[in-house]
Amino acid sequence: MTKLDLVQRALNELGDVSSSEIGDYLVRRFGVTIEAPVVHIIRATLRHKAMLQRYREETQGVLRLARQG
Repeated sequence: MTKLDLVQRALNELGDVSSSEIGDYLVRRFGVTIEAPVVHIIRATLRHKAMLQRYREETQGVLRLARQG
């Protein structure tokens, strides 16, 4: 499991908590240490990936409509 996967899993289980809380959780649950600044960067990466996915889906919808009309 990658650090990205671990942070995503922690966010899914804990909700919107601080980066240091996620780091503490990962140590307790998986024995993996990820410092809070790194967790912060991973969270930003996950948000960015989700935003890109939404844009892709919206673009696909617009393209489908354009092809129909």
